[in-house]
Amino acid sequence: MYITTVIDAETKSRIKAIVSDGKGYESIDEFVQRAIINLIALEESESSQTTVIRAVEPAVAKQTRASLGAITPRGLASIQTRPRERSERVSSKPVVQLDPSLLSMPAAVPPRVSLPTLDSGSTTRPLWGQMNRFAPAKVSLRILANVLARAKTEWADLKVVTAAVGEQAPLIKEMLHNKDKADARKRGEGFYAAFPKDQRPSLQRFASQYVGYLAKMSGEPQGLLAEMSLVNIRKSPDGIVEIGLTEPGYQFSAMASPLIDIVLLQGKPAAFALSLEEARFLFAHLEKFRPGELEFLKYVARRIGEGSSTPTALLTAVDDYFKQNPRGMTITDAVLGTMRTGAVSKLVELGIIAINKDGAKSTYQVTQYSKGILGDKQ
Repeated sequence: MYITTVIDAETKSRIKAIVSDGKGYESIDEFVQRAIINLIALEESESSQTTVIRAVEPAVAKQTRASLGAITPRGLASIQTRPRERSERVSSKPVVQLDPSLLSMPAAVPPRVSLPTLDSGSTTRPLWGQMNRFAPAKVSLRILANVLARAKTEWADLKVVTAAVGEQAPLIKEMLHNKDKADARKRGEGFYAAFPKDQRPSLQRFASQYVGYLAKMSGEPQGLLAEMSLVNIRKSPDGIVEIGLTEPGYQFSAMASPLIDIVLLQGKPAAFALSLEEARFLFAHLEKFRPGELEFLKYVARRIGEGSSTPTALLTAVDDYFKQNPRGMTITDAVLGTMRTGAVSKLVELGIIAINKDGAKSTYQVTQYSKGILGDKQ
C-alpha cells in the first residue's frame, strides 16, 4: 500500500538530520515506516492499559505522595535538578525533584509474589525491540521495591507505582543527559536513552514498556518487567490492577547499580550503566525465563564479531535470523530495523559491543569486556 502525505520543510529537515546522524535508520522511508509502527503500538497499548501516567498532574502527585508516605533521604547526597522551562499553560503543575529515597535500596526487604503465568510461545521470541534498555527496568524495580517495603504488602496499586516512576523518570533522563554530555559519551552509548521526556506520549510509552499493564483481551501481564518474570501483575478481587515483585525481580533490584548508586545518587561517573554482576545475572535469568531473547542477543553479538559490523550488514543478518524462523512474529522491514536497533542498544548497555563513529557512519565491534559476560562462546 502506498500513502502520500505532505510535511513541512522543517520537519523534513529534522528527519533527514536524524537519518544521517547514524541512529540506525537506512533511509527516510525506513524512518517513516518505523514511526507508523511505533505509533500503532502506542495506540494499541493505550487502549489495553488499565492505567495512564499522569504523574505531573497535582491530583495524582498528591495521591502518590499520600500512598508512599513521608519521604526523607537516608544520608544520601542531595540531588537537585535545574528547574525545567514550562509554558504558561502548564505553570500550575508542581515542580518535582529527584527523590533519592525512592531509588536507594529500601530499609526493609519487600515481600515477594509468585512468578507471572505467561504464554509459553512468547518466551521463545526476542523481546520487542522498543524495549531496548535494561537500566530503566532496574530503576522501576527499585521504586517498586520501596513502595512495597513502605506499605509492607505483597501487591501495590499499579497506578500508584506508575505515577511514582513517572515522576522520577523524566528527571533521571534530564540528569543523565547532562552527565552524558559532561562525560562526552558517544551518541548511542548515552545512559539517558529509553528514559521518557516529561510529555504524555513519552510517559505513556515508558509506562507500557518499563512498568507494565494487563493486556485487555488475554489478561496477561505485559511490558519488559513482566515478560522477564521480574514482576507479576494481576487484577485484585476488588478489580484493582496490582503489581508485585518476584524473587528474581528482588534479586536484580538489590544488586549494586552503577547507574543508580554511583551516577544518580553520588553524582560520580561510571563506565557502564550495568555492572558485570548485573550483566551476568541478566544473561543467566534470560536463559531460564526468556531464552528467545538470549538467543537473539547472542546471535547479534556473534554476527558483529564475524564481520556484520555496519547497520546495513547487521540488518541483513537480522533478516537471515527471522527468515529461518519468524518465531510467530510478523516480519516487515520496519520490524527488522526495530529489532536490530533494540539488540544493538541492549548489547551496548551491557558492554558487549561498542559503537565507533566516523562522521555520520557507525560501525560496531565486540569488546573485551564481553568475555566476562558471554565467555569465549557466543
